[in-house]
Parts: sequence; C-alpha cells; structure tokens
Amino acid sequence: MMDSTGLIILPEIEDLLYPLKPEELANLEASILNEGVRDALMVWEREHEKILVDGHHRYAITQKHHLEFKTISRHFDSLDAVLDWVDKNQLGRRNLTDEERALTLGRIYQRVRDHRSSIRANSENTEEKEQGRTADKVAEEWNLSSGTVKRSSDFASAIALLKTCGESGEVAATRVLKGEIKDAMTELPAVYKSHPENFQALADGLADGARKVREVFPKPKPKIHTITPSVGVESVNNQPTESTEEMSAYRQVMAGTGIGGEYDDAFFDSVEKAAAATQELRNSEPSPIEIQSNILQCFVCFDLLKNVEPDTLWETLPKYIKEQVQPSITEAAEWFAKLSHHINGA
Repeated sequence: MMDSTGLIILPEIEDLLYPLKPEELANLEASILNEGVRDALMVWEREHEKILVDGHHRYAITQKHHLEFKTISRHFDSLDAVLDWVDKNQLGRRNLTDEERALTLGRIYQRVRDHRSSIRANSENTEEKEQGRTADKVAEEWNLSSGTVKRSSDFASAIALLKTCGESGEVAATRVLKGEIKDAMTELPAVYKSHPENFQALADGLADGARKVREVFPKPKPKIHTITPSVGVESVNNQPTESTEEMSAYRQVMAGTGIGGEYDDAFFDSVEKAAAATQELRNSEPSPIEIQSNILQCFVCFDLLKNVEPDTLWETLPKYIKEQVQPSITEAAEWFAKLSHHINGA
C-alpha cells in the first residue's frame, strides 16, 4: 500500500508489529508534537520502491497531524531478511509480554530453519549439510536453551493457526499475546499438536471470555492403572524385547537419559520424540512399555532438578508455570511418598 508520501506499507511487516500500550502511544504522540520526529524512519529501497521497515507508529502519528519526517535507507537482500530484522529489533528493544517474546523468537527460529533446510536440500556440499542444529544456532544467539527455542516455535505455529480462525481467532490471539490467557504458553502448543481440528472451537471460547485454554478443553484426570503384561511381549530380567512395536518409544527415552554424558538439550529432544511416538501408540490403557518409558523420563528430569533449592526455584519460576504446576504438587508428593514406601520395604 502506497500513500501520498511515497512510502509503501507492507502487510507482511505490519503483521509482525505489536501495538503500543495506550500510555506508550500517548507519550510518543506528545513527544512528537512537542519535539518533532527526532529519529528518522528506516526504509528499504527495493528497485524503485521505498518500503517502510521501522517507525510505523511514528509514521502514523505524522500522518494524523500532517508532520514532516526524515528517512534513512538500509540495504536488505530479501523480504525475509527484512522480516528477520524487524523481529530481532523488537526482541532487543521492546517491552514485550512473555507471549509476544515467545512468538517473536519462534518466528525467528522458523525462518532460519526454513532457510537452512533450503540450503541443505539444494547443496552438494557436505559441510553445508552438517552445519549443526538450527535450534542450537538460534539459542546461542539469544543466550537460551534450544528447548526454549523449539517450544517458542510450537507456540508461534499455534498462534498462526489461531489467527486463521476468522474474527474470533484474531480476538483470541490478541488476548493470548496480552497475557490474558493464563495457560496459553503450555496448552496452546499441546492442543495444536494433538487436536488442531479443535482450534475454531478454541478460538470461539477464548474470544467469548475464557481465561484458560483448559476452560474450553478441560484436561482429563489421569487414572491409576495396574501394570499387566502385554500380549505377545516377552521379557528377560524385566527388559522388554525389541520385537515389540512399542520398543522404539522405549529406546528414544533411553537415548535421552544422559547416561555416559552430560545432560543437555539432547535429552529434551528425545523426550519430545518419545512423547510423539507413544502418543500414536496410546490406547485407553497404557502399556508396560509406555509406563516404563514415562517413569524413566520422570526420574531423569528429577535428576536435573534435585540439586536446585526449592525456595530458589519457586521464586524464579514465571507466573504461568507456577499456575500450571501448583495444583499437581501435593498430588505428586503423595504419589512419591507411596512409591518410597515400596522402595524402603514398608
């Protein structure tokens, strides 16, 4: 879209931008009215076009009050490079909500992933094909774990799907990004992976005022099961044989236990893969292999946490995580206590 100033506003760029809070917008407008536009707007000169890259809020205020402004040009190789710059600029200087930050990081990761996948697919150079994991590259740049990066990507995919659900989807996405949906960071990606067909109903529920994803789709209360041998599964010294279809999930969990090496994001990768594999095998009753896999996963995760002082851990947890785990802590303590009785021979 081009206006009388000759600047082009691309919807692809506008869609990335987060609205200023009312007080932020009011302060910016007052500053511009008193002092003018102090910082030049950044544009990308593509052939004979001048595309606005940075300064959309300042630009809107100048148009409202018919004010003059200056521009500076910056070279970009492609639109993707522009979009990447915009997202990185927002991460670096904007006061974002946790949800906005995760969405932005997820978009950055997905662009790098798609670009590197394209290079590997079209390259005969072995070194290029073995550049390393994309999540590690992005995580290093932002001083985060690769697990955080990939979870942000899942969250970004869930938000993108939510926005396809018409007007209610746009309203729901806005509420999520404002931080109004308490369990959105964890539950939106979960529903995206397990039941994407439910997103229209989810969008309608969130748009109608639900404050949690689980208000729209309650999580079923887990049942306690008795472990019985699976049909056709033989065992020697309680080790499942590799003849079972479920053994692949078991091996994936074992691969991430950290035995023989330090715990790192490889563990979380294997847990994610195991979760995906066991989900496909899951029936109304979990199999012995599924239970064995999950107990291994449980205690490997516990090994990562047991040296952290609980008081310190609780104080540093984000609010949305506290709200998710608090209802289960007492139940978990009781369950571990019962298990401890068996181990101690009580």
